[in-house]
Amino acid sequence: MLDLFTTRYHLAYAETRDFYPLFLEYVEIWNIHLAEAISGEAIMELNHREQKVKPFYEHLEQKMQQLQDEIARG
Repeated sequence: MLDLFTTRYHLAYAETRDFYPLFLEYVEIWNIHLAEAISGEAIMELNHREQKVKPFYEHLEQKMQQLQDEIARG
């Protein structure tokens, strides 16, 4: 998802682009954790929680619904 966001960034709405730094940070910390290059304690210290990106997910759902509504109206 991050790769798609990065490569299609120029096509995103301005308000969607505002979420990019937060989402990038979330994914990069996750990747570092998966590579076992950071301790669990460090993850906790960084307050790395999916809750932080939930507003982004909600925004995407709202935009998708908005676009579907526009398509349905013709």
